[in-house]
Amino acid sequence: MFDSFAWQTEIQDPDRETIQLEVARRLYFDGLSFRDIDKLKILTTSLRIDESAGLIWSASQRDLLLWPGSQMTALPALPTKFVNPRLNIHENVMKDRLTFCPNLNCLSSRCHIHKEAIPIELPKPTVTNVMIKDSVGEPCDRDCFRTYDLDYFIEDNKWDDEAISLFNSIIKLVPDAEPCDLAVLCRMPCIEMYVQRSKTFSDVEIQENLRASNDDIQPRALDIVFEEDCQANPEDWQPPVPPCNHAGACSQSANCACYNDRKRCRRNCRCSETCALRAKGCKCGSSKKGKTCSEDSNCPCRRAHRECDPELCISCDARCSKRGRRCQNNQIQQARYLPIRVSTGMFGLGAFAETDIPAHKYIGEYFGEIFSEQDSMDFITQVQKHTGLNYAFSLARGVQLDSYTVGNEMRYLNHSSIPNCRARIICVNGDPRIVLETEQDVKEGQELFLDYGPLYWSQGAPAHDDDDRE
Repeated sequence: MFDSFAWQTEIQDPDRETIQLEVARRLYFDGLSFRDIDKLKILTTSLRIDESAGLIWSASQRDLLLWPGSQMTALPALPTKFVNPRLNIHENVMKDRLTFCPNLNCLSSRCHIHKEAIPIELPKPTVTNVMIKDSVGEPCDRDCFRTYDLDYFIEDNKWDDEAISLFNSIIKLVPDAEPCDLAVLCRMPCIEMYVQRSKTFSDVEIQENLRASNDDIQPRALDIVFEEDCQANPEDWQPPVPPCNHAGACSQSANCACYNDRKRCRRNCRCSETCALRAKGCKCGSSKKGKTCSEDSNCPCRRAHRECDPELCISCDARCSKRGRRCQNNQIQQARYLPIRVSTGMFGLGAFAETDIPAHKYIGEYFGEIFSEQDSMDFITQVQKHTGLNYAFSLARGVQLDSYTVGNEMRYLNHSSIPNCRARIICVNGDPRIVLETEQDVKEGQELFLDYGPLYWSQGAPAHDDDDRE
């Protein structure tokens, strides 16, 4: 439930807001800081309160009115970036991690779909101070730790609280950074970085961390039977569990969520790329024709109804970083589809081929909002009954994808009992996705059809067999 309705919330006068911003702009570029402008107390709201409050922040959330007074000068716009001076680097990173979705298929700002934000596991140091001292390299400057005899070095560091806070915030994020790099980040002499790191991490502590990591025993893949490996039909997939996040290797003793649910670990999991529970990448090399991981190949990823993983499928170049070698099993990730157009068809609007399309070629991904079956029963079904339109697709067991309000041109494919296209569910980096492909050769200008299936007609859809969902 919402605390209030939009019409009950106090709304800032847009004219007053625009005028105040123009006053602040002229004062700012005349030499006054934001703090100086706020001290004048001529504005109704402070320019900057924090990263999500203040006149500048509220104005940046919408389009401003076009006021002729703002065009009288050639001054640039007010800066909108804000760094909270009360937070150090580590605290800023911890704060901003909630701004972006951790799902690697999304990475959207302030995502409301994937509710799997998990704390960032701070890395532990694995490089001892002795290893750093004995490392070989060119000195970064005359104060580099490599230019000193560290066995006889006499410490004379006089750091203030601000310098210590900066160093501690950085070393938490990059504990194995070389003193030369820390000197650049902290703007301090390199030798002092080495001394301060030695104080922060003892070699005894680092050795214990190394022993603990080496004691982690990876479970053999044969110890469990993965649920997805037993399902020939991708439509039977269950929604993936939240990414696992635990100490040690993925196992029952570590209380790994993926292990307990018999699910393979995904890219979003906090385990390593070599985790035994993660699906193995293919080893398909480039064929003479250059069609790596093609439909007629023996690619294990394609057989398992999933696209090649850019992190694991190296030999086929799933990342498409090399010329002359193109993986044929990453079309959804690369958005490589054959063109179609939306035009008036046999039943209202329809989708048509822009060029000759061979059989078994992707024409596009079906976009939409993700709903659970419980949500769809309470909301989607009521909308479908009211409008007579149904754009819902079953994405996985208990999950529906509805493109009624958020969709693309794929929703314009009309129904036919003799379709020339079909929908497939493909796993992409651990998440199921719906892609539409041709079932037979389609000529340029020919309309594309889908068989909506018996479930569509049983949920209050239009009564005519060949009617359009539009």
